[in-house]
Amino acid sequence: MTPTTTVPAAPAATDVDDVARAGRRFRPWRWVTAAVLAVLAAQLLVFLVGNRRFEWDVVAQYLFDPSVLAGVGTTVLLAVLAIVIGSLLGGCSPRPSCRTSDRCAGPPPPTSGCSAGSRRWSS
Repeated sequence: MTPTTTVPAAPAATDVDDVARAGRRFRPWRWVTAAVLAVLAAQLLVFLVGNRRFEWDVVAQYLFDPSVLAGVGTTVLLAVLAIVIGSLLGGCSPRPSCRTSDRCAGPPPPTSGCSAGSRRWSS
């Protein structure tokens, strides 16, 4: 006699989850986190507005001073130059990091051996 195996029956139509009745999951820790962040933001605001040691009148006096504005302008100029130079060097490199272009066909560039997992140190 050969052993027979039984196949479990398919679940009934009432056992299947109905997607039309699906609702949002209740996530209480998101509410707790939001409440904690709201309290911290309120404390920061009270600290900044209520502390007399900040001397906001002095800040207002020097905020639009020409030397301060010149420094802000120099900082923005250097940031834009760094972005442009980095984009040019990245786009004009002999092997840009692209995945679908025909220019990238060929073997991958050699690694320096500093990437994670490339070298195992023995003790």
